[in-house]
Amino acid sequence: MLVENAIKHNQTSKVNPLEIHVYTSPEGELVVSNTFLPLINKPDSSGVGLTNIIARYEILGYPKPVIEKTEDKFIVKLPLI
Repeated sequence: MLVENAIKHNQTSKVNPLEIHVYTSPEGELVVSNTFLPLINKPDSSGVGLTNIIARYEILGYPKPVIEKTEDKFIVKLPLI
């Protein structure tokens, strides 16, 4: 779902390719990181993707995922369960 979100919401080109990195951290998290270059014309979106992921972790009693956005990166850290 996070990879799909990265593709859906970011520009990509030969000059500025969309880079997506998926890995586990030493802290026991699944990390999905992508370059952040938002689309100018945003696609139709229900806006519940990240909210849904956070709610699922909360329902199961796990720590909340961490979402970080910088000027050029979008990073989501999901606790491994």
